[in-house]
Amino acid sequence: MVPMLVKLLDSSSFEMKEKVVSLILRISFVDLSKHVVIAEGLLLLNHLLRILDSGSAFAKEKACVALQVLTFSKENAKAIAIGSIKLQAASFDIALPTNA
Repeated sequence: MVPMLVKLLDSSSFEMKEKVVSLILRISFVDLSKHVVIAEGLLLLNHLLRILDSGSAFAKEKACVALQVLTFSKENAKAIAIGSIKLQAASFDIALPTNA
Protein backbone atom coordinates (compact mmCIF):
# COMPACT_ATOMS: atom_id res chain seq x y z
CA MET A 1 0.00 0.00 0.00
CA VAL A 2 2.74 2.49 0.90
CA PRO A 3 4.56 2.07 -2.44
CA MET A 4 1.29 3.00 -4.21
CA LEU A 5 0.94 6.07 -1.99
CA VAL A 6 4.50 7.15 -2.79
CA LYS A 7 3.73 6.88 -6.51
CA LEU A 8 0.68 9.09 -6.01
CA LEU A 9 3.01 11.82 -4.71
CA ASP A 10 4.07 12.28 -8.35
CA SER A 11 0.60 13.70 -9.00
CA SER A 12 0.39 17.31 -10.11
CA SER A 13 -2.69 17.76 -7.91
CA PHE A 14 -1.96 19.57 -4.65
CA GLU A 15 -5.16 18.10 -3.19
CA MET A 16 -3.97 14.56 -3.99
CA LYS A 17 -0.57 15.24 -2.44
CA GLU A 18 -2.21 16.60 0.72
CA LYS A 19 -4.32 13.46 1.10
CA VAL A 20 -1.41 11.12 0.42
CA VAL A 21 0.96 12.90 2.82
CA SER A 22 -1.74 12.80 5.46
CA LEU A 23 -2.16 9.03 4.97
CA ILE A 24 1.59 8.43 5.06
CA LEU A 25 1.78 10.40 8.27
CA ARG A 26 -0.98 8.31 9.85
CA ILE A 27 0.77 5.09 8.81
CA SER A 28 4.12 6.31 10.14
CA PHE A 29 2.62 6.80 13.61
CA VAL A 30 1.53 3.16 13.87
CA ASP A 31 4.44 1.24 15.39
CA LEU A 32 3.60 -1.97 13.55
CA SER A 33 3.52 -0.14 10.19
CA LYS A 34 6.38 2.34 10.62
CA HIS A 35 8.89 -0.09 9.09
CA VAL A 36 6.85 -0.17 5.86
CA VAL A 37 7.13 3.61 5.53
CA ILE A 38 10.84 3.58 6.38
CA ALA A 39 11.40 0.84 3.78
CA GLU A 40 10.40 3.30 1.04
CA GLY A 41 13.65 5.10 1.85
CA LEU A 42 15.03 7.81 -0.38
CA LEU A 43 12.13 7.91 -2.82
CA LEU A 44 9.68 8.83 -0.08
CA LEU A 45 12.17 11.19 1.54
CA ASN A 46 12.72 13.02 -1.74
CA HIS A 47 8.96 13.46 -2.21
CA LEU A 48 8.51 14.77 1.33
CA LEU A 49 11.42 17.19 0.93
CA ARG A 50 9.95 18.48 -2.35
CA ILE A 51 6.62 19.03 -0.60
CA LEU A 52 8.43 21.07 2.05
CA ASP A 53 9.89 23.14 -0.76
CA SER A 54 6.77 23.70 -2.86
CA GLY A 55 3.67 22.18 -1.27
CA SER A 56 0.64 23.80 0.31
CA ALA A 57 0.84 24.88 3.97
CA PHE A 58 -1.23 21.84 4.99
CA ALA A 59 0.98 19.41 3.03
CA LYS A 60 4.15 21.06 4.36
CA GLU A 61 2.96 20.61 7.94
CA LYS A 62 2.14 16.92 7.39
CA ALA A 63 5.39 16.31 5.48
CA CYS A 64 7.39 17.95 8.26
CA VAL A 65 5.84 15.74 10.94
CA ALA A 66 6.31 12.63 8.75
CA LEU A 67 9.97 13.53 8.27
CA GLN A 68 10.34 13.96 12.01
CA VAL A 69 8.92 10.48 12.61
CA LEU A 70 11.14 9.01 9.91
CA THR A 71 14.32 10.56 11.33
CA PHE A 72 14.24 8.08 14.19
CA SER A 73 16.14 5.88 11.74
CA LYS A 74 19.78 7.01 11.63
CA GLU A 75 20.07 6.26 7.90
CA ASN A 76 16.97 8.29 7.10
CA ALA A 77 18.14 11.19 9.27
CA LYS A 78 21.37 11.35 7.25
CA ALA A 79 19.49 11.09 3.94
CA ILE A 80 17.15 13.91 4.99
CA ALA A 81 20.09 16.13 5.91
CA ILE A 82 21.80 15.47 2.58
CA GLY A 83 18.52 15.93 0.67
CA SER A 84 17.78 19.25 2.33
CA ILE A 85 21.27 20.51 1.52
CA LYS A 86 20.75 19.56 -2.12
CA LEU A 87 17.34 21.29 -2.19
CA GLN A 88 18.82 24.47 -0.74
CA ALA A 89 21.70 24.39 -3.22
CA ALA A 90 19.30 23.87 -6.12
CA SER A 91 17.14 26.78 -5.03
CA PHE A 92 20.21 29.02 -5.06
CA ASP A 93 21.54 27.40 -8.25
CA ILE A 94 24.74 26.21 -6.50
CA ALA A 95 26.64 23.19 -7.84
CA LEU A 96 27.55 20.64 -5.17
CA PRO A 97 30.44 18.18 -5.30
CA THR A 98 29.33 14.80 -6.66
CA ASN A 99 30.13 12.97 -3.41
CA ALA A 100 27.68 15.13 -1.36
